[in-house]
Amino acid sequence: MLGSVFVGGWAPASPRQHVCQPAPQFPDKVIGRNVTLETIALPIDMWDAERKIYVPQGLIVGHALTDEEFGPMTHGAKVLRSDVRSRQRETKAPAAFSADLPPVYLAGTFVDKLFMIDRINASAAPLGSVKLNASWTAELRMLGYAIAPSTMYDVRSEDDELEGFMIAQGNPFVMDPGNHTTQMNFGGVAYMKADGCKNLFPLFPNPYAATGVVVNTIDCHAPSGMCFFSLWKFDGAPSPIAMWPDCLWYCRPDDMRNPTKCVSQGVMRDVDGHKICRDYGLGGGVHGLTVLKTDEDDASSFDLMLVFTKGMEYDTGASWISKLKVSVSADGLGVTIKSMGYWGTSLWNDTVAKPHDVGCDHAFLDDAGHVWVSTFRKENNGLHMLDYDSGQLKYSIHGFSDHRKLQYTYAAGVSGYGTLFQPNSMMALTTSAERMGIPVTGTGSIFLIDTSAIITTQEA
Repeated sequence: MLGSVFVGGWAPASPRQHVCQPAPQFPDKVIGRNVTLETIALPIDMWDAERKIYVPQGLIVGHALTDEEFGPMTHGAKVLRSDVRSRQRETKAPAAFSADLPPVYLAGTFVDKLFMIDRINASAAPLGSVKLNASWTAELRMLGYAIAPSTMYDVRSEDDELEGFMIAQGNPFVMDPGNHTTQMNFGGVAYMKADGCKNLFPLFPNPYAATGVVVNTIDCHAPSGMCFFSLWKFDGAPSPIAMWPDCLWYCRPDDMRNPTKCVSQGVMRDVDGHKICRDYGLGGGVHGLTVLKTDEDDASSFDLMLVFTKGMEYDTGASWISKLKVSVSADGLGVTIKSMGYWGTSLWNDTVAKPHDVGCDHAFLDDAGHVWVSTFRKENNGLHMLDYDSGQLKYSIHGFSDHRKLQYTYAAGVSGYGTLFQPNSMMALTTSAERMGIPVTGTGSIFLIDTSAIITTQEA
């Protein structure tokens, strides 16, 4: 059991307790164990929008950690911008910066665990060195248990210190063995901090407070204090027969530094007043979401990206992306969508031919203002960089699917720092795995991808 490996005898909770439980000395002094990240060469391609084909550019260097403790599903790679700033990414030379890279957080969804990869030492192959024969070392820590965690949002003190995480939890299989509590709950949003966990959503009088709901993604707009949750299940059942009305929710926490409940909440409605739930638009519900840029003239207005996905297949299905302009009311309790439109069509409409689908998954806004999107279906499984304003696909990184023999490895969340072709830049991609179409088999991985430079086709 990981608890005893990491913290030397940390006893699991009794069956009377809930699954959600932080490790001792959470969040920054949890005992870990040493791991090695193996080097992998990943193809990078440029998208030719006119001809609608990929043009190979060469190779990009990645470092992968595959660990049995992750289980078959890892999600929600997360790099904290405060950790990047504290390491002076923009001013340090690559060799100095690479000696102690910012930590990466991730979720072991099927095993009910949160992890942290810390003390990442890339000195043997510093960012930008494009070395293919030198591994990285790190320390792997298990931060605690949660109900099928997927993504997280960091909660910070007035001094900008990490206090804990609001965690999106979602288990459509109901049973959560976690720390041997075998709690039966679909999930929700919980706040994990050093002294325990607090359920934030759904709470009474919500009719699903007792059973929980499957929440896939959480993100918040710090200036306005407004958060968003996507309730999503992979079954793809149409709304009339679905047991749960999976929708996009807004939530205004009572205190962004110590949240205990939503003081205002509700299902998001589009510009015409229609609820954004499963079956919306081109199909599927909101799977991933990310808060983008804040309006320079109005701190209560910002862009929000929604990633819609339908179906549990690894080839066919439906997925698409929309970019919204959102405004929070003057009292901070309500949200209005001012505009909404398709975005990134070159990725989800042009790179594959129907009935195939790319499987849009999660999105991330990098430091240069580009948007990275992870996709999980077989025709274009990978990590993609798109232009913020136009949504035009620029580059795609492939090669994750066949990382391990006898399993299909697919993207499941992205974060990072810097951008493509910029010094001291890296993207973190979590992946899940399946064998013969069975999603709960295989072993999850995380890829730390050096986007600072590539090995060109001529060099390769």
